[in-house]
Amino acid sequence: SPDGTRILTGSDDLESTGKLWDAETGELLHTFRFFTRITTVAFSADGSKLLMGGLHFQEYVRVHQAIAPYSMISELSTSAACAVFSPDSEEILIGRWDETATRWDADTGQLLQTYVVGHHSTVEEYSGSVNAVAFTPDGTHFVSGGWDATAKLWNLSTGALVRTFTGHVEHQFGNGEGVTSLAVSADGEFLLTGADDATAKVWDLDTGNVVRTFSGHAYLNGYNGVRSVAFSPDETRILTGAGDHSVREWQVSTGAVLST
Repeated sequence: SPDGTRILTGSDDLESTGKLWDAETGELLHTFRFFTRITTVAFSADGSKLLMGGLHFQEYVRVHQAIAPYSMISELSTSAACAVFSPDSEEILIGRWDETATRWDADTGQLLQTYVVGHHSTVEEYSGSVNAVAFTPDGTHFVSGGWDATAKLWNLSTGALVRTFTGHVEHQFGNGEGVTSLAVSADGEFLLTGADDATAKVWDLDTGNVVRTFSGHAYLNGYNGVRSVAFSPDETRILTGAGDHSVREWQVSTGAVLST
Protein backbone atom coordinates (compact mmCIF):
# COMPACT_ATOMS: atom_id res chain seq x y z
CA SER A 1 0.00 0.00 0.00
CA PRO A 2 1.17 3.62 -0.44
CA ASP A 3 1.78 3.97 3.30
CA GLY A 4 3.68 0.68 3.46
CA THR A 5 1.38 -0.91 6.05
CA ARG A 6 -0.40 -3.51 3.91
CA ILE A 7 0.42 -6.00 1.14
CA LEU A 8 -2.04 -7.20 -1.51
CA THR A 9 -1.45 -10.55 -3.23
CA GLY A 10 -3.31 -12.45 -5.94
CA SER A 11 -3.11 -16.20 -6.56
CA ASP A 12 -2.89 -18.33 -9.67
CA ASP A 13 -3.81 -21.48 -7.75
CA LEU A 14 -7.06 -23.41 -7.37
CA GLU A 15 -8.35 -20.95 -4.77
CA SER A 16 -8.13 -17.89 -7.05
CA THR A 17 -8.14 -15.52 -4.10
CA GLY A 18 -6.78 -12.10 -3.35
CA LYS A 19 -5.39 -11.59 0.13
CA LEU A 20 -4.69 -8.45 2.12
CA TRP A 21 -1.92 -8.69 4.73
CA ASP A 22 -0.47 -6.59 7.52
CA ALA A 23 3.04 -5.77 6.28
CA GLU A 24 4.57 -5.62 9.76
CA THR A 25 2.99 -8.62 11.47
CA GLY A 26 2.14 -10.84 8.51
CA GLU A 27 -1.44 -11.15 9.73
CA LEU A 28 -4.07 -11.95 7.10
CA LEU A 29 -6.56 -9.07 7.17
CA HIS A 30 -9.03 -10.16 4.50
CA THR A 31 -9.56 -12.71 1.73
CA PHE A 32 -11.24 -11.70 -1.54
CA ARG A 33 -12.94 -14.60 -3.29
CA PHE A 34 -12.35 -14.55 -7.04
CA PHE A 35 -13.55 -16.88 -9.78
CA THR A 36 -10.73 -16.58 -12.26
CA ARG A 37 -6.96 -16.57 -12.44
CA ILE A 38 -5.67 -13.37 -10.81
CA THR A 39 -2.98 -11.80 -12.96
CA THR A 40 -2.74 -8.29 -11.50
CA VAL A 41 -3.35 -6.42 -8.24
CA ALA A 42 -2.89 -2.76 -7.29
CA PHE A 43 -3.58 -0.11 -4.68
CA SER A 44 -4.82 3.36 -5.56
CA ALA A 45 -2.43 6.23 -4.91
CA ASP A 46 -4.51 7.54 -2.01
CA GLY A 47 -4.72 4.07 -0.46
CA SER A 48 -8.52 4.04 -0.39
CA LYS A 49 -9.08 1.46 -3.14
CA LEU A 50 -7.58 -1.75 -4.44
CA LEU A 51 -8.12 -3.83 -7.56
CA MET A 52 -7.73 -7.42 -8.71
CA GLY A 53 -8.03 -8.61 -12.27
CA GLY A 54 -7.48 -11.69 -14.33
CA LEU A 55 -8.37 -14.06 -17.10
CA HIS A 56 -9.52 -17.66 -17.25
CA PHE A 57 -13.11 -18.87 -16.90
CA GLN A 58 -14.39 -15.30 -16.50
CA GLU A 59 -12.95 -11.92 -17.48
CA TYR A 60 -13.32 -9.04 -15.06
CA VAL A 61 -11.52 -6.58 -12.82
CA ARG A 62 -12.96 -5.79 -9.40
CA VAL A 63 -12.40 -2.59 -7.42
CA HIS A 64 -12.85 -2.76 -3.64
CA GLN A 65 -12.54 -0.47 -0.67
CA ALA A 66 -9.09 -0.92 0.83
CA ILE A 67 -10.40 -0.66 4.40
CA ALA A 68 -12.97 -2.75 6.26
CA PRO A 69 -15.57 -3.87 5.31
CA TYR A 70 -13.73 -4.03 1.92
CA SER A 71 -16.95 -3.58 -0.08
CA MET A 72 -16.84 -3.89 -3.87
CA ILE A 73 -17.00 -0.48 -5.56
CA SER A 74 -17.22 -1.55 -9.21
CA GLU A 75 -16.67 -4.45 -11.60
CA LEU A 76 -15.05 -3.88 -14.99
CA SER A 77 -16.00 -6.27 -17.79
CA THR A 78 -12.53 -6.91 -19.18
CA SER A 79 -9.55 -9.22 -18.92
CA ALA A 80 -6.34 -7.76 -17.55
CA ALA A 81 -2.71 -8.66 -18.04
CA CYS A 82 -1.79 -5.65 -15.91
CA ALA A 83 -3.58 -2.70 -14.32
CA VAL A 84 -2.79 0.51 -12.43
CA PHE A 85 -4.73 3.37 -10.86
CA SER A 86 -4.31 6.92 -12.12
CA PRO A 87 -2.38 9.40 -9.91
CA ASP A 88 -5.69 10.90 -8.69
CA SER A 89 -7.06 7.40 -7.91
CA GLU A 90 -10.17 8.06 -10.03
CA GLU A 91 -9.33 6.00 -13.13
CA ILE A 92 -7.78 2.64 -13.99
CA LEU A 93 -5.53 1.80 -16.92
CA ILE A 94 -5.52 -1.83 -18.06
CA GLY A 95 -3.16 -3.64 -20.40
CA ARG A 96 -4.70 -6.55 -22.30
CA TRP A 97 -3.55 -9.57 -24.31
CA ASP A 98 -5.01 -8.21 -27.58
CA GLU A 99 -2.51 -5.34 -28.11
CA THR A 100 -4.82 -2.77 -26.49
CA ALA A 101 -4.92 -0.72 -23.32
CA THR A 102 -8.20 0.52 -21.87
CA ARG A 103 -9.05 3.34 -19.45
CA TRP A 104 -11.95 3.03 -16.99
CA ASP A 105 -13.75 5.04 -14.32
CA ALA A 106 -12.78 3.35 -11.05
CA ASP A 107 -16.03 4.18 -9.25
CA THR A 108 -18.60 3.45 -11.96
CA GLY A 109 -16.79 0.78 -14.00
CA GLN A 110 -17.48 2.73 -17.20
CA LEU A 111 -15.10 2.30 -20.15
CA LEU A 112 -13.65 5.72 -21.01
CA GLN A 113 -11.18 5.05 -23.82
CA THR A 114 -9.47 2.26 -25.77
CA TYR A 115 -5.92 2.56 -27.09
CA VAL A 116 -4.44 0.31 -29.79
CA VAL A 117 -0.87 0.18 -28.52
CA GLY A 118 0.49 -2.72 -30.55
CA HIS A 119 3.48 -4.61 -29.06
CA HIS A 120 2.98 -7.47 -31.50
CA SER A 121 6.00 -9.76 -31.43
CA THR A 122 7.89 -10.14 -34.70
CA VAL A 123 8.93 -13.68 -33.77
CA GLU A 124 5.81 -14.98 -31.99
CA GLU A 125 2.90 -15.12 -34.45
CA TYR A 126 0.09 -14.88 -31.92
CA SER A 127 1.80 -12.78 -29.25
CA GLY A 128 0.83 -9.15 -28.68
CA SER A 129 0.30 -8.89 -24.95
CA VAL A 130 0.61 -5.59 -23.13
CA ASN A 131 2.58 -6.77 -20.10
CA ALA A 132 2.95 -3.52 -18.17
CA VAL A 133 1.41 -0.05 -18.00
CA ALA A 134 2.13 3.06 -15.91
CA PHE A 135 0.88 6.63 -15.72
CA THR A 136 3.22 9.60 -15.71
CA PRO A 137 2.97 11.47 -12.36
CA ASP A 138 0.99 14.35 -13.87
CA GLY A 139 -1.57 11.93 -15.32
CA THR A 140 -1.33 13.34 -18.85
CA HIS A 141 0.51 10.39 -20.44
CA PHE A 142 1.01 6.69 -19.92
CA VAL A 143 3.64 4.11 -20.84
CA SER A 144 3.02 0.60 -22.13
CA GLY A 145 5.44 -2.32 -22.50
CA GLY A 146 4.97 -5.63 -24.24
CA TRP A 147 5.97 -8.62 -26.30
CA ASP A 148 7.85 -6.68 -28.99
CA ALA A 149 10.48 -5.73 -26.36
CA THR A 150 9.62 -2.03 -26.57
CA ALA A 151 8.04 0.53 -24.28
CA LYS A 152 5.84 3.30 -25.69
CA LEU A 153 4.82 6.70 -24.35
CA TRP A 154 1.24 7.79 -25.16
CA ASN A 155 -0.83 10.95 -24.81
CA LEU A 156 -3.68 9.96 -22.50
CA SER A 157 -6.38 12.24 -23.94
CA THR A 158 -5.62 11.92 -27.67
CA GLY A 159 -4.17 8.41 -27.76
CA ALA A 160 -1.27 9.66 -29.90
CA LEU A 161 2.05 7.83 -29.74
CA VAL A 162 4.69 10.24 -28.42
CA ARG A 163 7.81 8.07 -28.29
CA THR A 164 9.02 4.47 -28.61
CA PHE A 165 11.82 3.12 -26.41
CA THR A 166 13.84 0.45 -28.21
CA GLY A 167 16.89 -1.35 -26.90
CA HIS A 168 15.82 -4.55 -25.21
CA VAL A 169 16.42 -7.76 -27.18
CA GLU A 170 13.26 -9.48 -28.36
CA HIS A 171 12.81 -13.23 -27.86
CA GLN A 172 16.15 -13.60 -26.13
CA PHE A 173 15.50 -16.85 -24.26
CA GLY A 174 12.65 -18.62 -26.00
CA ASN A 175 9.35 -17.41 -24.53
CA GLY A 176 9.51 -13.98 -26.13
CA GLU A 177 7.68 -11.89 -23.54
CA GLY A 178 9.70 -8.74 -24.25
CA VAL A 179 9.26 -5.90 -21.74
CA THR A 180 7.67 -7.49 -18.67
CA SER A 181 7.61 -4.60 -16.18
CA LEU A 182 8.10 -0.85 -15.99
CA ALA A 183 7.94 2.15 -13.66
CA VAL A 184 8.03 5.92 -14.08
CA SER A 185 10.06 7.98 -11.61
CA ALA A 186 8.17 10.26 -9.22
CA ASP A 187 9.59 13.38 -10.89
CA GLY A 188 8.44 12.14 -14.32
CA GLU A 189 11.93 12.36 -15.81
CA PHE A 190 12.88 8.70 -16.10
CA LEU A 191 11.41 5.38 -17.22
CA LEU A 192 12.56 2.04 -15.78
CA THR A 193 11.97 -1.16 -17.77
CA GLY A 194 12.65 -4.83 -17.12
CA ALA A 195 12.67 -7.45 -19.85
CA ASP A 196 13.10 -11.11 -20.63
CA ASP A 197 16.56 -10.39 -22.02
CA ALA A 198 17.59 -10.43 -18.32
CA THR A 199 18.33 -6.70 -18.22
CA ALA A 200 16.75 -3.56 -16.81
CA LYS A 201 17.16 -0.11 -18.35
CA VAL A 202 16.66 3.45 -17.17
CA TRP A 203 15.62 5.84 -19.94
CA ASP A 204 15.27 9.59 -20.29
CA LEU A 205 11.50 9.95 -20.73
CA ASP A 206 11.80 13.16 -22.78
CA THR A 207 14.47 12.02 -25.25
CA GLY A 208 14.05 8.23 -25.30
CA ASN A 209 17.77 7.76 -24.69
CA VAL A 210 19.08 4.96 -22.48
CA VAL A 211 20.65 6.38 -19.33
CA ARG A 212 21.95 3.08 -17.99
CA THR A 213 21.59 -0.67 -18.56
CA PHE A 214 21.67 -3.07 -15.61
CA SER A 215 22.96 -6.55 -16.48
CA GLY A 216 23.65 -9.50 -14.21
CA HIS A 217 20.51 -11.57 -13.81
CA ALA A 218 20.69 -15.03 -15.36
CA TYR A 219 18.25 -17.08 -17.40
CA LEU A 220 17.15 -20.12 -15.41
CA ASN A 221 14.76 -23.05 -15.91
CA GLY A 222 12.57 -21.43 -18.56
CA TYR A 223 11.63 -18.36 -16.48
CA ASN A 224 12.75 -15.42 -18.47
CA GLY A 225 14.78 -12.48 -17.35
CA VAL A 226 13.65 -9.57 -15.22
CA ARG A 227 10.04 -9.86 -14.08
CA SER A 228 9.59 -6.87 -11.77
CA VAL A 229 11.20 -3.44 -11.31
CA ALA A 230 10.83 -0.47 -8.96
CA PHE A 231 12.49 2.83 -8.10
CA SER A 232 13.51 3.55 -4.51
CA PRO A 233 11.65 6.52 -2.95
CA ASP A 234 14.70 8.78 -3.43
CA GLU A 235 15.21 7.41 -6.97
CA THR A 236 18.92 6.79 -6.42
CA ARG A 237 18.43 3.02 -6.50
CA ILE A 238 16.32 0.45 -8.33
CA LEU A 239 15.12 -3.03 -7.46
CA THR A 240 14.85 -5.88 -9.94
CA GLY A 241 13.31 -9.31 -9.44
CA ALA A 242 14.04 -12.04 -11.94
CA GLY A 243 13.52 -15.63 -12.99
CA ASP A 244 16.92 -16.58 -11.59
CA HIS A 245 15.23 -16.50 -8.15
CA SER A 246 17.02 -13.34 -7.05
CA VAL A 247 16.19 -9.74 -6.20
CA ARG A 248 18.91 -7.16 -6.75
CA GLU A 249 19.37 -3.61 -5.55
CA TRP A 250 21.32 -1.36 -7.94
CA GLN A 251 22.86 2.12 -7.76
CA VAL A 252 21.36 4.17 -10.60
CA SER A 253 24.32 6.54 -11.00
CA THR A 254 26.92 3.79 -11.36
CA GLY A 255 25.02 0.63 -12.27
CA ALA A 256 26.68 -1.19 -9.37
CA VAL A 257 24.90 -4.01 -7.54
CA LEU A 258 24.42 -2.94 -3.92
CA SER A 259 22.81 -6.09 -2.59
CA THR A 260 21.33 -9.41 -3.76
